[in-house]
Amino acid sequence: MAKRKLTSLRSVLLRYLLLCGGGCALILVLWWGIFMQLINIGFLLPAVASAQACADARETVASMTADTFDSLQISDLCRWAVVQNDTVLQTNMDDRHLKIALNAFHGGSGNLVLMQYQYDVKMADGSFCLLQYDYALPYADPALRDTLPDFQTCYILLLAVLFLVWLGWQTHCTVRTFAAETARLNGPSILMPTSSASYAASAAPAIFFL
Repeated sequence: MAKRKLTSLRSVLLRYLLLCGGGCALILVLWWGIFMQLINIGFLLPAVASAQACADARETVASMTADTFDSLQISDLCRWAVVQNDTVLQTNMDDRHLKIALNAFHGGSGNLVLMQYQYDVKMADGSFCLLQYDYALPYADPALRDTLPDFQTCYILLLAVLFLVWLGWQTHCTVRTFAAETARLNGPSILMPTSSASYAASAAPAIFFL
């Protein structure tokens, strides 16, 4: 009975690279397509929505005073704090964001994280309204912003996990192929005389690795 030809190492590696690269590209295309669809159906808002809301809020609060400040006129996409004589009169920020805002307001640096911006708007009575927003993709439903974790972070982590799972699976399959070919190389030597086994052990790997 004819023996099956040994698999070339070059073809195995080429197949591995093609499957890894092609699979990752396909995952990325599907990931991006779903991402854009979530924006189109209104589940997510585009990243510029927060920037536009904060820009509108700058014009609104500039005509207010600390006493006439009305938070209902500011989009909930913005974090804000009314400061007068270094005293915070009103805010919707948590302690962490408020600390960052005050430090930036007093000239501190290195506090605003990547894609986070702040405007210090002088109000009509000399007070300041600190407006802060994230250049990110917020949920369209305000209720989801308070209950669900940051979508952008989670979605990027999902992409990384999908890449790792796909690459790990392809690596596992390739290792199994190598193990099977190695077993085939070593198997016939048991049935051969010593001299033949020695020759097979030295010649067969050359056939496989070509």
